[in-house]
Amino acid sequence: MKKIFVLGMVTAFAITMGAAISAQAAELKVTGMAQALTYLTGNYRINAPLTISPYNPVADKGKEYTSSFIDERMRIDLDMRVTKDLGAVLKLELDSTNWGDNGDGRNNMGRLNADRAGLEIRNAYIDANLPHVPVNLKVGVYGFYYRPHVFNYTDAAGVNITIKADPLTITPYYYKGYEGAYNKQDDIDYYGLIVDYTGKALKVGAYGLYVYTGDFDAATRSTFSYPYEDSYTKFNVTKSGDFYWAGVYADGGVENFLFRFDAITNWGKLKDKTTPTSQDVDYQGWMLYGKAWLDFKNYQVGLVGMYSTGDDLRETTKVSGFRLPPGSESYALFMEGLIFYGSSLNPVNGYITMDFGAYNYQPYRGYAGTYLAKVFGTYNPTSWLSLTGQYSYIGDTVKNGNRFGSASDKGLIGQEVDLFGKFTITKNLTYDVALGYLFTGDALKRNDATDLENAWAVITRLLLTF
Repeated sequence: MKKIFVLGMVTAFAITMGAAISAQAAELKVTGMAQALTYLTGNYRINAPLTISPYNPVADKGKEYTSSFIDERMRIDLDMRVTKDLGAVLKLELDSTNWGDNGDGRNNMGRLNADRAGLEIRNAYIDANLPHVPVNLKVGVYGFYYRPHVFNYTDAAGVNITIKADPLTITPYYYKGYEGAYNKQDDIDYYGLIVDYTGKALKVGAYGLYVYTGDFDAATRSTFSYPYEDSYTKFNVTKSGDFYWAGVYADGGVENFLFRFDAITNWGKLKDKTTPTSQDVDYQGWMLYGKAWLDFKNYQVGLVGMYSTGDDLRETTKVSGFRLPPGSESYALFMEGLIFYGSSLNPVNGYITMDFGAYNYQPYRGYAGTYLAKVFGTYNPTSWLSLTGQYSYIGDTVKNGNRFGSASDKGLIGQEVDLFGKFTITKNLTYDVALGYLFTGDALKRNDATDLENAWAVITRLLLTF
């Protein structure tokens, strides 16, 4: 009898919900991707445990090693439209850091017997085009991706407003980094503004970001620790700060010539309100990025250059290295390599992106403190095959020390050669194979007496998009 009652309740609920849904019908659009990657690497570590110090070391001379693993990721994006101007967006993600994961929760769905609670919410927001005015409003957990290859790439709870005033687009935004105690001004808040101009052959823009941190207590919030706990610099100031970023960019081209340019500067001040005798710590850094290439029907050739300032490790009250905004994961979108920097195949599994200091509040993160000069070429002999080769010269900009290594001050991180092959199996299914070799430089050495092995990698990816 109880089963009949429960079945009746479920049926009634389903009928009621069906009527409600038909009255408020929404169109559902599902997009996403699924991929599996294989890694065979030599003489450097990816996904190294936190107990290894220094993190992700390159092998010493005569101590070669190889490692291999498989990772997997799926993303599902649900766009639910009540009308073309009103809807909600939900973006989900599932990951296996390594097939055979031994943890629980996020990034561990590859564990034996599976059944992990690994479904992640990346975005969940309202998307509305307001009536009578050219304004789009997004409210909720949104992807704040602004010049993501060099500047800001983060998912956070906030508000994004896009105002169309052709030929300008004006985008003020706000998101929350941390909500502290309700009776204290100990929040972390982000306030940004972007102004874009789009012409026929050129898009240019300027932007600014202000990050406020109030009454900051690093001892109780290690996720946003300030100063960052790593091998570069330590300051005895941990309370509050005001930090700023300003940038300009240009994307465009004429006929077969295309280019991309970014320039960013950051500055700010870290204070200790509770210790009047303590010295403030001043921040001032900058970076430049440029890419220019010729794009023809079957081939492309081009150059990439990047320079970002590094710290002077003798300074105790000044940070001269460039810093990304706190929480930005742009290190994963700086896809200019395979081993040292990541690529489109392995954006979060390059040597530099796996620096575990990257999740503290304000470390170098990614490419900062390095420079890059790269030449590349792509050839498309058929519609189903694309071949790319690239050579990179990578250097260290830190003074009186190194960005990664702990030897005396060195300039050369390494020279890297990479080869990529992309096979199009169907319109939505591709297979990539990449080979890389890094001739390691002295700036990666852990001491002056020991030389390093060269690093290498063979990485493949099977990618489905839908």
